[in-house]
Amino acid sequence: MRSSGRFEVGGGRLMINGAGEEGVFETAEINISSRAVRVSLEVQAGVGVDSGDYVRLYQIIDGGQPVLIGEPIKGKTAGTQVLTETNITGSKLKLRIESKVTASDEFFYLDNLRVEDGERL
Repeated sequence: MRSSGRFEVGGGRLMINGAGEEGVFETAEINISSRAVRVSLEVQAGVGVDSGDYVRLYQIIDGGQPVLIGEPIKGKTAGTQVLTETNITGSKLKLRIESKVTASDEFFYLDNLRVEDGERL
């Protein structure tokens, strides 16, 4: 949710481009009551993304406060970065992605947001 810029799926991944303000994406609640889970998200910065631009991934357990997963991915980071958290327990999990990209010709690409059974990993 934000007033300009884009959050859209293209080529099988979520693309976020500039608006100069933060955008937020949240999943619906996921039932994790019967097991520990692992969460991962792949993030790639497109050409031109500034060092002040970022992607942050949070876990929200049982309606509590958001807890940051890993270090924020910042612009000027080469290649694909993976944010991962293991052994997440509780009843309900919600994931929140916050991102800021300042220009319309700058992009972050998000792919393979996964919630997996932690016992099989």
